[in-house]
Amino acid sequence: MDYVQRKLQFDLVVWIGDMDDSRRREIYRPARLTVDDVAFLVIEPPDGNYRFLNASPIRIDAGQGRPRQSSSSLPDLPAGLPITWMYSQS
Repeated sequence: MDYVQRKLQFDLVVWIGDMDDSRRREIYRPARLTVDDVAFLVIEPPDGNYRFLNASPIRIDAGQGRPRQSSSSLPDLPAGLPITWMYSQS
């Protein structure tokens, strides 16, 4: 997260395989996801039962508005600025 440039950047490995083709099922490519005009970033800690040492693929989801399940308080925003949440699960 670059607060000066208001830019959030994720370096990912994205699955682009084809479930219907066994020869192309497990194809992955590096990707960079960049989000511009970010006012703030809140990251909640993982659940205490999370298995940190068990590496596995993750699923990322996103949506608009305040997340329904969040233990963090968010700062007040100027009128007209949207809130976007992102969620990852392994």
